Formats: sequence, C-alpha cells, structure tokens
Amino acid sequence: MNRASQDGEERLRVGFVAGTLGVGGAEKQLTYMAAALQRAGVEVEVYCLQRGEAHEHTFKQMQIPVLHFGQVHSVPMRTWRLWRHVRHFRPHILQSAHFFTNVYAGLVARALPGEISIGAVRSGLQYLFDLLGAPTRLGLSLPHSIIVNSHSALEEAHTMGLPAERFFVLPNVIDRSAYNPHELADDRTAPDLIKAIFVGRLVPEKRVEHFLQALAAARREVPHLVGYVVGDGPERARWERTAADLGLLGHGVAFLGQRKDVPQLLLASDMLVLFSDYEGSPNVIIEAMAAGLPVISTPAGDAKYLVLPEKTGYLVPFGDISGMAEHLVILAQSPALRAEMGAAAQRLVEANHDPDHLANRLMTIYRDIARRRHANRLLKALERYV
Repeated sequence: MNRASQDGEERLRVGFVAGTLGVGGAEKQLTYMAAALQRAGVEVEVYCLQRGEAHEHTFKQMQIPVLHFGQVHSVPMRTWRLWRHVRHFRPHILQSAHFFTNVYAGLVARALPGEISIGAVRSGLQYLFDLLGAPTRLGLSLPHSIIVNSHSALEEAHTMGLPAERFFVLPNVIDRSAYNPHELADDRTAPDLIKAIFVGRLVPEKRVEHFLQALAAARREVPHLVGYVVGDGPERARWERTAADLGLLGHGVAFLGQRKDVPQLLLASDMLVLFSDYEGSPNVIIEAMAAGLPVISTPAGDAKYLVLPEKTGYLVPFGDISGMAEHLVILAQSPALRAEMGAAAQRLVEANHDPDHLANRLMTIYRDIARRRHANRLLKALERYV
C-alpha cells in the first residue's frame, strides 16, 4: 500500500472501528465520514465486529477495506485481532464509530506509539450512565478524545465535571439529494389530507402515546389531519391499542412499521412530530428539515438547537399534550406557514449539515487534538491538508 503522496509527503491514514455496519444512523454517518476523508485524499480502513452487513457493500463500492475482528467473544481476543489489523495499516488516527467500540480503539491506539484514538458518543451522556453504569467511564476515558454529535452531550460533559478539552462536537450530516421533491413516490394518496409523521423506534422514551393524544385533540378542529407512525419496537402493540381507544386507528392514524422509503414518506408529509423525553442529535429532524417539513418537538437533546421556534417549527415542553395539539392545528390550517418554515428548515440543513463541509470539520478536530496532545506525527501528516 502506498503510504506517500506524489510529492513524497506521508498521507494521513484514519482507521474507523465499528460495532456494526447495519442501516442505523451511526453507521450512515460513518459512511459519510469515510467518503469525505477519501475525497480529501486520506487513506481509510474500517474494522468491524460484525460481518456481511448492509454498509459493508457501501465501503466495497468505495474501495475502502473492511476488516473483521469480532470472530471471538472475549474483549482481550477481539482487541488482539484488531491490533493485528491496525499494526499493518498504522493509522495516525483510530476513530470509533460507536460508543461500545471506544474501548477497542482506546486500547489498541495506546499499544501502538504515535497513534491517537478518538471515541464516539451518539446519545446523551446521562443516558449512557443510566444504561451502562460504571463501564461508561471506561468508554469515555480510554480514547484520547471523544467526538459527540450533539451540543447537549457537550453540556452534560461540563455539568458532570468531565475534562472539556477532550470533547469535540461534530454535527450529523445528510445527503440532501435523497430528499429531492422530484423523487416523490407516484402513489401519493389522499392529497386533501394534512399528514403529521413520526419516525423512530417505538420505545417508551419516544412518548408516541402523547403524539396520539395530541393528534386526537387536534382532529376535533381539523378533521382532515392524520398521523403516520413509522418504525417498530416493543411499544407498538400498546400504542396501537391507545390509538384504537382514542378512535384514531383506521382513519386518523396509520402504523406503517419499519420502512425503507423514509425520504419519500417525509416528502409526502406536511410536518414532523417528535415527543421524546431525551435524544442525542435526532437524525430524523435533520431528515425532515431536508425534506422541507416544519418540526414540532420537545427540547430533547439537540432538538432545542435544530428547531428554531417560529422559524423552522415549534418547541413544546415535555408532556405538553395541549401545546402539541395547538401547534398541530396551527400548521394544519396554514399551508403558507408550512411552506415558509419548510424552506427555512432546508436552508438551515444546507448551511450546517452538508457532507461537503465534513472533511474540513474533521480536519479541524484532528488538528486541535494533535496540538493539545503534542502529537507531532499526526501534525506532520495534517500539514498537506489545508
């Protein structure tokens, strides 16, 4: 493998450590990062615990090697297998794509002199501590630095007294071409209906029952307002019973399950609704805004930064069902307001979440980490990337 550019300087090498390469948001962001770095002239390899998942084909198309280290179940053996792959590539940066692979990236980078490890946090820190307990600190401390995808996670780090200089914010990006109105499905039905859509896993913290209650209240004033619930999860049956009890099931709301055509569903809708108790950086808000939808959301995670009140949508307090219903009615009754907010949302996504800016943002983070850690090998490799 060629380790130098044509002018003889060493090219930057970045290895990504992933738990899975499935169809989730973290995996999609990994493909964006790898592609952006490759376009900038960086050598990239991916190391994954799982084998044969959807985005492995994506990387194959990009001619980015995917190597596997999850054939065994013990952490020490997995770490050794990863070390064997990494020592041949000798990346300047070993960057985790998931929180649960932070430990592997941190351990291997510390075993190879001159390498810098970067961990990932793609949710709230308090959520991780509640879910995992004490091991959370290991996942935060082993990598040299941590990239979070939300400003709310950075705020939590400060509140918890974690060293602020180790944390960097890298906002999620989105390929806006998938949200082109010309890609709208031909089978767009019932154009006279106003459609409010929820997209996400059907788990308790998403509070879909509150959306259903607000929808039922709003339909008393706007009978042609309907809801779509896209996604699956353990709460689906319970929330379908709630919808039936509210008289919504069948004509007021449809549970569509897991779908592969989410961009088309968003383009065929009129507004996005999110009633979560907590979030990190909700990808679905960025996706809806790219599709030109106003958003009604609680201020969970970075929703409070993504949704600009009265400009791109509305923020409602946690549990405020009547407030949610009020804003559903306002948007349902005003096509002009929906169009104005949707256009503002699209401009915001273009300015802040475009993949074209991703390589520069990553390079800026890499330089900051290199300077703070006096990582001369990494600084030298970064010189040719201006």
